[in-house]
Amino acid sequence: MGPIEAVQTAFLKYARFRGRASRAEYWWFMLFYMALWVGAVAADAQKVYSAYQSGQIVMDMRIASWWTPWVSILMFIPLHSISVRRLHDVGLSGWWMFGLLYLPAFLFPVAIIGGASQPVATAGGALIGLQILSALTSLVFFILMMWPTQRCDNRHGPGPYEHHPVGGANFMAGPNAAQGDRKAAPSTSAKHDPWAAYLQLDKADVYATPEGQAARKAEVNSLYRQKILGEKPADTLDDGQTA
Repeated sequence: MGPIEAVQTAFLKYARFRGRASRAEYWWFMLFYMALWVGAVAADAQKVYSAYQSGQIVMDMRIASWWTPWVSILMFIPLHSISVRRLHDVGLSGWWMFGLLYLPAFLFPVAIIGGASQPVATAGGALIGLQILSALTSLVFFILMMWPTQRCDNRHGPGPYEHHPVGGANFMAGPNAAQGDRKAAPSTSAKHDPWAAYLQLDKADVYATPEGQAARKAEVNSLYRQKILGEKPADTLDDGQTA
C-alpha cells in the first residue's frame, strides 16, 4: 500500500475501530500525521514570532486561531482507530493501546496527589519510576506497531496475504493462527522439481558427441510428440499396455 492509498484508507475508516490495518497503512498515515503536525507547529511558531517582532503584547489566545489544536482535534479519532486496527493486525486487542499509553499517564496525577503527604525523596522516586514505566510501555507499543502482519485469519478479520505462509506474529493470533492457508484447495498441478535440470549435467559428455546429440534430438522429438501432439509411444499398444 502506497502513501496516498494509506492516507485515503485511514480517512475512509475515520472512526472504524474494527478490522485490521497493515503495517504500511499505519506508518504511511503516521508520516502524514507527523508532517501535518510539524507544519501546524511551524505556522503557530511563525505567528508568535511575528507578534514578537511587531511588539504586540496581547495575542489572540482563542483555540480557533491556532493551527495545532485543530490538527489535534481532527486527527485524534483516526489516529486512535488506525492504531487499534494495527493491534488487531498482529492479533491483539485494542485495549493494549489503553494499557500501554494511557494507563501510565493516568497514574501520574495519582502519584502526585498521593505523594503530597510523603517525603520528597519518596514522592520523587515514585515519579521517576512512573517515567521509566511510561518510557518502557511506549517502547513496547512502538515495537507492536512495527510487528509483522499476521498472514492468517484471526478473530479481527481475514489476513491480507492468504496465499503466503503464516507470518512472524502467529504466536499472538489465537487458535486459528497455525492454520495458515490450510483451507486453500490442494493444487492438482504437477510439482516442479528444481533439481531435475541438474540431473542432466552428468550427461554433458554424452551429448557432446554426434551420436549423443542425435540421441538427444530423438528424445526431445519423442517427448514433443507425446506431450504436445498427444501421440502414443511406439512401444505402447492401443489398450495402454506396453508391448
